[in-house]
Amino acid sequence: MTRTKVFISARLRGDCIDSNIAKGVLYARNAYKNGYEPLVPIIYFPRFMSAGNDVEDSDGMQFCRNWIDLSDEVWVMDVNGISSGMAEEIEYANSIGKSIKYFSKNEIPIVV
Repeated sequence: MTRTKVFISARLRGDCIDSNIAKGVLYARNAYKNGYEPLVPIIYFPRFMSAGNDVEDSDGMQFCRNWIDLSDEVWVMDVNGISSGMAEEIEYANSIGKSIKYFSKNEIPIVV
């Protein structure tokens, strides 16, 4: 079965990185259970990269652009506002013509 690949853009930094990563896992689970192949950088890159390190942040953003290239569409989880990193992802996705869907807190169905 071929699944539509979705790059999920969500806030990493802010109130609590661990809480935001946990939300990313829920977004990935939701996408998976609804038949998509989720690409969620906030649950992958923090495992081996340091947020706040300029070099690693730059590399992480390049990795995100690579994943956006691989994706069929981009989902923006606009739950706590758009971060600067999310804005960069959105700008890049727009520049290459990716379909972008925005979700607010009330629009994200949670599937367990």
